Amino acid sequence: MPTPYVFKTTLVFLFLLLQSLLLQAQGHVDPHQYDSKISSLLKKGQEEIAIYYLNKKTLLAKKTDSLALWGQTQVDIIDIIESDYKRSLAHMDAAWVNRWREPKTEEEWRPFMLVFTNKGYFLKELGQYWQANQAYETAAKYYERFQYLGFDVVYAIYKPLGSNYIRLGENDKAIAVFQKALAHGPNNEDLSGLYSNIGSAYWNKGDYLIAEENYRKGLGLSDISDAKKGLLLGRLAETMLDLGRTAEAARTATKALRLLHPEGPDDTEIFEYRARARRIAGLANTKLLKFAEAQRFIAGALADDRVSSGDTSREVGKDYIAFSKLYLRQGRILPALGAADKALSAVIPSFHPGPANPHIPKSPNPQINQFYEENTIFEALT
Repeated sequence: MPTPYVFKTTLVFLFLLLQSLLLQAQGHVDPHQYDSKISSLLKKGQEEIAIYYLNKKTLLAKKTDSLALWGQTQVDIIDIIESDYKRSLAHMDAAWVNRWREPKTEEEWRPFMLVFTNKGYFLKELGQYWQANQAYETAAKYYERFQYLGFDVVYAIYKPLGSNYIRLGENDKAIAVFQKALAHGPNNEDLSGLYSNIGSAYWNKGDYLIAEENYRKGLGLSDISDAKKGLLLGRLAETMLDLGRTAEAARTATKALRLLHPEGPDDTEIFEYRARARRIAGLANTKLLKFAEAQRFIAGALADDRVSSGDTSREVGKDYIAFSKLYLRQGRILPALGAADKALSAVIPSFHPGPANPHIPKSPNPQINQFYEENTIFEALT
């Protein structure tokens, strides 16, 4: 029978041996063992091979029950394939479905908040605004639960979520989301953009005076860029036009145009802002019976929108509606009909109208199953 000393020594030896074996085992399943290889592959542009090793990393993260690391590695893969929206969305769905347990901690929930934030962005870019908002709402729920430091919730979630609500006609929800964003104390540049968004939501509701009040709040901020000033002035001009202050709207839109100068074809945001200001200037000049000026402004708006959003977009549709209003005011019925048809084609790409000629039979409108929730369709049909 061993002495107590020998027994204790044996226990100590077995304990140390067990610790050594555990350390060796942990070394074999260290999820970070591929990090340097992944980094090197990404620097060389070998992204698919990097994804192969990132997938191996996720397996090791699962072995060690590191859900936070597993989720973050899924986000890393999404970052690599972000230019392929459909592939990215499929990967996001798989990441959510394949988690082996529910997240428990703030750290474990964070990558899934990022997954839903990215999902909202990709769906928005694909024009699936309702589905995008489902994802953004989920991301917002996780953010509001944990208040993650260093995460720009205003830019990443609240602004696109609110803008999508506006597109879907849910203006009260949009205003509520933008008010949440205001509470995060953004800088004046971002604050001016939020006032623009809040004003736009009130404008959609027909509350033009409250819309104007918010646009002027934005314009009253110090140290904001010419781009934001131009955006706010363009929207202010639009509100003035709806309030019947046509000459003032024309002057304000022209003032906006002096501030909006795209630096190149990639400066799509400025093209978008300038297009709106040009379109409003065109509509105002139409009402003022300055038809040549109106034609010039609307044509400029159409050119800008084609740069910023392509031929099939709601903005291009609005430009053609502006042309249609101009032609109607001039008594040019067939060109007005043709412009309205082009407006429909801009938001319903599968609709191919025939020529605006009363002697050529054609289907005058899209089929019922081609319609969806879009104000541009309603305006064009009107």
